[in-house]
Amino acid sequence: MKGKSNQHKAPSNEIPHYPRSYTKPKELNYGVPLTSDYMFVREVRRQTNETKRRLRQQSGALLFYNRNTGAGATARLDANGNYQFVRNVTGLASGWTRVIVTANGGVLFYHAPTGRAALGRLDTNGNFEHYPWSLQLGVGWTHIAAANAGSLLFYNSSTGTGMTARIDANGNYTHVSNISGFARHWFLITGTPRGGLLFYNYATGLGATARLDASGNYQFVRTIPGFATGWTQIVAANQGSLLFYNGITGLGATALLDGSGNYRFVRSIPGLSIGWSRIAGTASGGVFFYNHVNGLGATARIDANGNYQFVRSISGLATDWTHIVGR
Repeated sequence: MKGKSNQHKAPSNEIPHYPRSYTKPKELNYGVPLTSDYMFVREVRRQTNETKRRLRQQSGALLFYNRNTGAGATARLDANGNYQFVRNVTGLASGWTRVIVTANGGVLFYHAPTGRAALGRLDTNGNFEHYPWSLQLGVGWTHIAAANAGSLLFYNSSTGTGMTARIDANGNYTHVSNISGFARHWFLITGTPRGGLLFYNYATGLGATARLDASGNYQFVRTIPGFATGWTQIVAANQGSLLFYNGITGLGATALLDGSGNYRFVRSIPGLSIGWSRIAGTASGGVFFYNHVNGLGATARIDANGNYQFVRSISGLATDWTHIVGR
C-alpha cells in the first residue's frame, strides 16, 4: 500500500499504530452550577445531560476476536472515524464460529457444530464484560444478524429455517419465535440498528428486505432483483446506512435501509483498496477496515444519508483477527 494516496485507498504516510501507547480519554469536566438560582441550576443540568447523551450517540466500540487462540481486544471508533485502542481481552474460549454485537451492547458468541453459545456486553467506551453462563441455541446456524436495539435473526442457509431472539443490555437472552420457509442459500444477511434486514445472494444478485422490531418479531417486506453480483461484504453503519464492498475488485457502494425494510441505493464508490478481510461498522457511523494478513487497517465514516468519506489508514494492528464487530 505504498505510494500516493487518494480518497478511498489507505494512504501510506500515517503514523504507525501501537495499541499499548494509547490511553483512555479523560472524561469532560463540567463546571459546577451556581446554587443561588434554581432555574439556572436546572438549565445547566439539562444542558449537561443533553451533552452527555449526544456524546454517547457519537461513540462507537469494536470487539476483536481470534477464534484460533481465544484472544480478544476492544477499541473505540467514533462517528468521525477516529480510532483508539482500549484494551486486550483475555479468558475467551477459542472456536466460536459467530460473534455478534447488538446496538444495545449485547454480545453473542456461537459455535455452529455444537450449538453452544455464550454472552457478554460491550459498552460504547470499549469496556467488555464476559458472562460465565452458557446457552444451547441449536446446531447449524450459518448466519446470525443483529437488528434494532437488541434483536437477533438466526438463519440456516442449507435448510431455509430461522428463528428470532433478543439480548437485553444486561446480557439476558430470550427466544422469541421459530421461522420456516426462508429461501435457501442467502450469502449475506445484514441488519441495521433501525431494524431493517437485507438478504443478498452473491451468485445471482438477488436480494430481499425484512424488518425485525424491538421485541424480536420478524416481517418479510419485499424481494429486490438486479443487485450486482460479487459483493463480499455488506456492512451496516450509522442507523440505517449500508456499505457494499467487493474484496476482489475494490468496488463499493452505499445504500439506505430504514426500519420498515425500505431500500434505496445511494451511490457507487470506486477505488477502494482490495483485500480487506473484515469490515465493521458502528451505529454512530464509523467504519473500520482490516486486513488479517498484514495487519493494515483504515477508517471511514458514513452519514445518515449514506454518504461515505475515507478518514485515515492504520498500521501495526495484530494479524489473524477472525472476527471484528461494532456497535
